[in-house]
Amino acid sequence: MLVGSSIAAFGFGLTFVSLYWGRFPGLMTGIPVFLIGLFGLNWVIQGLRGRSRHNGIFYVVLGWLIRLGPRVWSLFIPTLALLNLLVGALTNDREALDFSLKALVGWLAFMANIAVHEAGHFAAARVMRLPVGRMIIGPLEMTKEGSGWSLDLSREWISIFGGFVQIKSPLESLSPRQLLVFALGGPAATALLLGAFLAFSPFDLPGLLRSSPDTLQHGVLSMGAEVAILILVLNLIPLRQLAFGHPSDGYQILMAIRRMRGRRTGR
Repeated sequence: MLVGSSIAAFGFGLTFVSLYWGRFPGLMTGIPVFLIGLFGLNWVIQGLRGRSRHNGIFYVVLGWLIRLGPRVWSLFIPTLALLNLLVGALTNDREALDFSLKALVGWLAFMANIAVHEAGHFAAARVMRLPVGRMIIGPLEMTKEGSGWSLDLSREWISIFGGFVQIKSPLESLSPRQLLVFALGGPAATALLLGAFLAFSPFDLPGLLRSSPDTLQHGVLSMGAEVAILILVLNLIPLRQLAFGHPSDGYQILMAIRRMRGRRTGR
């Protein structure tokens, strides 16, 4: 009860501060911390009722938010940032405006990096003559239908965190060479993008990754380079399930190399 009350006070108190006092970036903070407050309130109410704190209004709201699906949540950050920009403009809240612009630039930099990464996989699939059936880049999903492509909002939860290129053949049916080239396509494209940031940026690597950029140009280039490094590192970690059942590029590369070695040794 005491813990629940403390959580509720913290969450609702921070919500009030973020929305009305302007000391935090408005809606970008207000909605998440409101859920924290609701979690604490649910804890208190369920304690008074003698029921499990794993049920109640918080979980009803959480279930409703999940049922909204990836089509809504994949656009959550840009939508919330735009709303926060509007609130910041109406209330003349400079901090909210700055935070929202950074959030939008960060989201756009992330989506641009994802687009380049998945384009690399797509190009590798074409080189290996592998038929691509579907391609997801953030909230957008492209599906091959007959001789053309259709565009829609993605129904996959992975659209919140990135994307993928799905070929029509199972990965297990590919030759080691096909799998290796296909898996390397994404990291290679990301590495080329990072190289372009370093080659054409007026800043060196330490300056590019500086935590407090001096100008808008510096901020955009810095965020793009940081996201490229993050995507490159995460995708090269050999994880069987990186996100929602999809293996990482590093895992596929490792499998392709093992299969190549197995063929050479006759195993």
